[in-house]
Amino acid sequence: MVEDTGGAGRPGEVRPLAEPRFISVRLGRDGQIEAVRLRTWRPVERVVERWRVEEGWWREIPISRTYYELALQEGRLITVFREETTGQWYEQRYD
Repeated sequence: MVEDTGGAGRPGEVRPLAEPRFISVRLGRDGQIEAVRLRTWRPVERVVERWRVEEGWWREIPISRTYYELALQEGRLITVFREETTGQWYEQRYD
C-alpha cells in the first residue's frame, strides 16, 4: 500500500514510480532475506508478499524480476526486487 503523500494529484491519476536504487540484501543460510542495508543494516521481520514479473521477452534484455514486500523489525514496509538476469537487488520506491 502506498501512503498518501499529500500531493495535489487527482483521484484516479497514475503517477510514475521513482527510479529503483541499488540495495544490499543479506540472505540467511536458508536463502531467506534476513536484512537490507538502508544506510545501516535493518533486520527483516518477515516477507509480507512475493511476486514475479516476466515481460518483454521480445526485447534484447527482457524483464525478469522477483519482488518482495518486506516488513522490517522497526515496523516499516519496503519493496525490493531481485533482477534475475543480473542477480542485483534494488529498492522500488514510490515517492
